[in-house]
Amino acid sequence: ALSDAMVQMFGLEVSEFTQALGHQLASGQGLQKSSFDHTGGEPEYMTFNEFLIFARKVREDELAKCKKENPALIAVKDKHEEEEFKNADLDHSGGISERELRRVMKKKGYTPLRAVIDEIIPEVCDDDWDPTYSEMDFEEFFDFMM
Repeated sequence: ALSDAMVQMFGLEVSEFTQALGHQLASGQGLQKSSFDHTGGEPEYMTFNEFLIFARKVREDELAKCKKENPALIAVKDKHEEEEFKNADLDHSGGISERELRRVMKKKGYTPLRAVIDEIIPEVCDDDWDPTYSEMDFEEFFDFMM
């Protein structure tokens, strides 16, 4: 079920990875409190949030494969990302504040809703986030934007 949904979303090239994710989840590894359960006798299902988490894992796996297979292409992309990060860092502090993040999102055509930002930041930032003084580093910024 999970593998089928991911293959429909991303194509056949992800089937091996999504099958492994499905087995991992069925064995109790993966999401905590998952609705995906083989043992209960009830039909399998997953919430939309669970689907998004697994979709992101598939995307990250595909990105890792792409980096491995095309290092020269990734080097060009990394230069572009470094430039984008520098442009977003308006105060030249070396990090991206919530205010700077909102500005970048608006420039890209997104509406930066506080609830969405508050939900995503803890997933991408390793330390305790405080909007009054915390800043994202390069990796956290691009994890957020993915």
